[in-house]
Amino acid sequence: INLDFTLSENKIVEPGQKTIYARISRPDGVVMSLSSDNQYSFVMNGDTLQYTIKQDIEYKNQAQEIKMHWDRLTTDNHAMAGQYAVILYMEGKEIGRTGFAIRD
Repeated sequence: INLDFTLSENKIVEPGQKTIYARISRPDGVVMSLSSDNQYSFVMNGDTLQYTIKQDIEYKNQAQEIKMHWDRLTTDNHAMAGQYAVILYMEGKEIGRTGFAIRD
């Protein structure tokens, strides 16, 4: 799965090192992650959430293109058909949301 998006210009946010977390949920609501342990989690509003991908960036208050990539663990099974949800987070805030569908 490739996530390509533009992180918008924002003159209010402090520039510097930032981490973007992407949560991709299957049609059954399960977050796709390499593991369910805390190594693949982050805290959002006091809740510990699993993430699918994370990426560290250097933010300079300018719009920048972000590319994130995730490979599933095995190719033994086909991807689950249905609607997937993608939510992006940075610095304790949701910064984007989208979805995609996989058909049978």
